[in-house]
Amino acid sequence: MAERNWNKKGALPKGALPRIVAVDAGGVGIVSAYTEPSGGDPAAQLRGRRAQLVRVTGAGTETAYEGPGWILAVDGVGAIWFAVIATLRSSGEGSDYRLLRSTDGGKRWTLQGALPAPSVAQVLAVNERQAWVLGAGTLSATNDGGQTWSAVHAPGSRNPTLERLRRAGNAVALLGRGEVLRSPNAGAGWFPLAVSGAQAEDFDGTHLAVTTSEGRAGIGRVENDRITWLTGLPEGRRPMRIASSGSTVRVLTRAEDPSQGADLALYRSEDGGQSWSAVSLEGLRAEADIAGEYGLGVSLRGDLHGNL
Repeated sequence: MAERNWNKKGALPKGALPRIVAVDAGGVGIVSAYTEPSGGDPAAQLRGRRAQLVRVTGAGTETAYEGPGWILAVDGVGAIWFAVIATLRSSGEGSDYRLLRSTDGGKRWTLQGALPAPSVAQVLAVNERQAWVLGAGTLSATNDGGQTWSAVHAPGSRNPTLERLRRAGNAVALLGRGEVLRSPNAGAGWFPLAVSGAQAEDFDGTHLAVTTSEGRAGIGRVENDRITWLTGLPEGRRPMRIASSGSTVRVLTRAEDPSQGADLALYRSEDGGQSWSAVSLEGLRAEADIAGEYGLGVSLRGDLHGNL
């Protein structure tokens, strides 16, 4: 089946600036955005920021949450969504973090307890009660919907610039340079999968996307802890997200050369990664995400495009 066209789905509220796009395999997209005062010093602008979570489906677009601060990370699985919101401390130095949770597919969001972490860059939704966060020197998890948090210990040191948190079947995966660590037991133990010095970019439990030491995109199928490398993508592309179902594999990429901007492009294979066709995402130079058969992106002007 050919990739459905990415059509305009609406736009962010007037004056809102996009931050993060997240999509789940059921066809729900959540876009985080914010508004801030146009004048004042940087601290005043941060203090005046208002976070928004915009829900996008095939039925339309709606602002599902608005409140003080800004959204740092968003992730969802099925009807369960989590987001991390930051607000400037009253001292003006540093931020306080809290967890937002939705149990109805992103329609309604509630603030949970404080998130005691010095840094947060990513959040991973596991189920209604369990979520993980990754930040600089930080890896923590909650098992009660964000009321309490515990540190998770994993080999190496935490660097969210190089590491990614992902769901991999029944395990949580920590992707880094040279290996993928997988834990099927909430961080009690980790099982490594070597990727030969490459940077692991994304992993859905079946297919793995890496950037090789030569700067090329590598796509592999993982079976019984062995990686079978598939036909590579064109040169100059860096994989961001991978989504697979049966013999269909989709890879969202950006330009490897930073001077080209994001230059987002989507590649699709119907034969298990033996051949690829390109899907144009012209105009989407801000953020995008894919999951299952779905995808959503936002332009620099705030226009929303996808196939939800």
